[in-house]
Amino acid sequence: MSIAKRVPSLQAVVFMLLWSPLQVFTAAALAQTPNPQDYWQQFVHYTMTVTLDPSTHLLTGTSHILYRNNSPDKLDRIYMYLYPNGFKDNHTVRAQEAAKYYVKNLPNDEAAGWLKINEFRLTPKDKTASASKEMSAFQVNDSILEATLPEPLLPGEEIEIDLTFTLKVRKFQDRAGYRGAQYDFAQWYPKLCVYDEAGWHAEPLHFLGEFYGEFGTFDMTINVPFEYIVGATGVVTAGEPGWALVTVDTALSVNEWQKKFSAMKAEIKQQSAHTKMRSVTFHAENVHDFAWVTSPDFLYERGEYDGIPIHVLYRSHAKSRWTKVVTERGRRALEWLSTKFGRYPYPQLSITHGLLGGGMEYP
Repeated sequence: MSIAKRVPSLQAVVFMLLWSPLQVFTAAALAQTPNPQDYWQQFVHYTMTVTLDPSTHLLTGTSHILYRNNSPDKLDRIYMYLYPNGFKDNHTVRAQEAAKYYVKNLPNDEAAGWLKINEFRLTPKDKTASASKEMSAFQVNDSILEATLPEPLLPGEEIEIDLTFTLKVRKFQDRAGYRGAQYDFAQWYPKLCVYDEAGWHAEPLHFLGEFYGEFGTFDMTINVPFEYIVGATGVVTAGEPGWALVTVDTALSVNEWQKKFSAMKAEIKQQSAHTKMRSVTFHAENVHDFAWVTSPDFLYERGEYDGIPIHVLYRSHAKSRWTKVVTERGRRALEWLSTKFGRYPYPQLSITHGLLGGGMEYP
C-alpha cells in the first residue's frame, strides 16, 4: 500500500506531536510526478452524530456518507473498515497475530470492544427515486464490511450511505479506549476502505501495521454528559466543547489556581444537574481521519502561532508539567516546521493528554 500518494494531514487530535519530514518530501515528490492530470483519489464526506454513555461504555451513532467515484473504474461493491472488531475476541486476525508475539489479548468481556452495524442503507443514484426503506445487504468478516451495490457506480458518480451503529468502547489498548473517566477515540467509526490504482485495500486490523485511509470531510456532532470536556479534529461550528469552563488562568500561582479550580468544578457539577448533556459539532476538511477525546478532568489552555489557534487539553494532576509549556512547544513546533516545509495548512492544532502514547506514524 502506498501512503505517499495521499496529501499529509496534521489536523487530527494529536496524542504524540510528530511530523516526519519524509511525509513532506513525498508530497513534494508527488508534485513532480509526470502527468499529474492522471492522478485521482476518491471523495468521501461523513456527517455523523454520536452519543456517549459512560455508564455502559457504549457509543451510539448515525452516519450519512457521500462517496464519489473519482476513479476511471466501475465499482460494483464497497468495503468499510470496522477496526474496533479487531478487539472483539481472541479469534480475530489481530488477536491471532498478537498471540504469536506472546501478547496478552482480552482477559474478559470488559476489555473487549466491537463495532456493530445496526442499519445499512444505500440511496439510489437517481435522486428522483425514493430511497429503499429496507436495509441493504452487507456482510462482515472480521473487521471488514462488504456491500454489493444495487447497480455499478460509474466514474464520476456518487452514492449515499446511511447507517446506524453501536460501538462498545474497550478498556484502553492500542491507541484507543477508556481508562477511568477518560475516553480516547481513534480508528473508531465505520470508515470507507481505500480504493486506488491497485484496487480496494480491504485489509482487516492487523497486530502490527499502520492505517491507510481516504482523506475526507467530516461534520461530527458529539453528545456527552455535560461535565465532560471534548477535544477533536477540526474547528467548532456549533455547540460548546466545554473549554471556557476549565480554561486555566496562567497568571495565577499553583495554590491560587487550585482554589479557583475547586470552585470551577463545583460550578460545573451544579450546571450538570440542570443540563444533562453537552453537544458540540466539529468540521474538518481534507483530513486523513477523525479522532477525539473526552474527560471530566480536562483543563484547557490556548496558544497561537501566525493566527493559528493551538488548543491544549490535559488532565488536572499534570498541570505543573503542562501549563504554559505545551502551548509554547506547540507554537515553536509550528514555527520551525513552517520555516522548513511551508505554512501549516489547517485552521487549528489540538494537543491532548492521551491515555498512552500509541504512535502516530502516518500523516
